[in-house]
Amino acid sequence: MVLNFHGSSWKCLQNNSKNNPPFSSFVISLILRGEKKDLDLLSSSIEIMPTDTYAPDGNENGELDAWYFRIKSESLEQLEVVSNEFFDKIKDINFILDKIITIKAEINLHVHAELAQIHFELPQSMLDNLVQIKIPFGISILSWGMVEDK
Repeated sequence: MVLNFHGSSWKCLQNNSKNNPPFSSFVISLILRGEKKDLDLLSSSIEIMPTDTYAPDGNENGELDAWYFRIKSESLEQLEVVSNEFFDKIKDINFILDKIITIKAEINLHVHAELAQIHFELPQSMLDNLVQIKIPFGISILSWGMVEDK
């Protein structure tokens, strides 16, 4: 996988037909981990309802509750539009996280790919938003390992 952080638009260097796209979907997620009371306070403070939550049976072994806000798209060509929508919704999160220091935050981009060879660029607007929000960012790619017929 090659990421080009200097580009401002999405590019896929695969030559595929529309009936056989190289990517099936992507999900961009904000994941917050902490104690339930703090996550409930955060939800009401930022006025975003989580798309998913996770509460382990008791907080033994250091497990914490988790709060997820996810946006999914079936086309990576929509990465810039969807990521702008995502960051617009969570733009005030740092103000709240500074007040609730027990919450750990991360942003993840999950790409689900049909083909084994992948190349894409993160949009400049997404990179700018990541710099401003200052939350750890990870990329996860699930590839089915298919090879394009020539």
